Amino acid sequence: SDEDDAPKKRKKKKGSQPTGNPEVVLSFERRKGKRMVTLIAGLEHFGLNLKDASKALKRKLASSVNVTQNPTTGQEVLEAHGDKFGDLLLGMITGEFGVPIQQVFVIPDRKKIPARDWNPQ
Repeated sequence: SDEDDAPKKRKKKKGSQPTGNPEVVLSFERRKGKRMVTLIAGLEHFGLNLKDASKALKRKLASSVNVTQNPTTGQEVLEAHGDKFGDLLLGMITGEFGVPIQQVFVIPDRKKIPARDWNPQ
């Protein structure tokens, strides 16, 4: 019977894989007063352990980096205290972590742009 030879469809678990191309997104949030944090989402789609990535970023950025849950998306993200890491952070993500620059995006102020077009101050 031909029906038995046909490949069976597998159901995907919700939230296990992103739809389309996986991407890393950097965004910035203001915390109490003038304090800023940088949120880094999507590293786990490239086979990175978030705890190990946070340890590497702590050493490179000389800043506190924690694994937290994004309150709006529920996704686990890295939270780096401060917002002045632009070039260092992009260098770590594309160099040491091996994420292609085409798959890195930045949300400086509510508009998502490709990282290669971003000019950090």
